[in-house]
Amino acid sequence: MLRSTIFTFLFWLTVLPVLAQPTSKRNEALARFRQEAARTANRKPVRKSIRDFGALGNGIQNDSWAFMRASRYIASLQSTNTPFELFIPKGIYLVGLQSRRGEVLKN
Repeated sequence: MLRSTIFTFLFWLTVLPVLAQPTSKRNEALARFRQEAARTANRKPVRKSIRDFGALGNGIQNDSWAFMRASRYIASLQSTNTPFELFIPKGIYLVGLQSRRGEVLKN
């Protein structure tokens, strides 16, 4: 389900700007998209858990940095068009930069 949703999103993200182009350029762009989609669909996705990035999900520790590290990792894979699946196990994840007055945030 998630893979088809991502594929649909990528399809429309790619196709919408193309629809405004002349027909010949549109056909070329769609052909390139189909080739890339077929190549990507055959790759096995990289699967990681948010806990691989340091999150605990215990409701006590702030897990914001783990989500930021995961985001950076996913962004680094984006240039290679590698499919990625991030598993978030059941738990209570504190995200957002909570701090007390005068507290210095550290990574």
